[in-house]
Amino acid sequence: MIKVEGFQNLYRDPKTNAIVNTDERGYKEYLRQKSIRMKQKTHNENLETQVDSLQKELTELKELVQDLLSR
Repeated sequence: MIKVEGFQNLYRDPKTNAIVNTDERGYKEYLRQKSIRMKQKTHNENLETQVDSLQKELTELKELVQDLLSR
């Protein structure tokens, strides 16, 4: 592995010419942040589903009340 000039944790693989990041702490932090984002996304999707469901139920209730009032 050849150290990339100007970067502490980057190395170049001479066989594949790929850049390899050896910063384990940074990678673990990235994974932690990604997990938090995924949980937040799931939470937001669940909230959207609940709001949609409540809106449909409210519409149904309005229709029932209007039907009762028109009788």
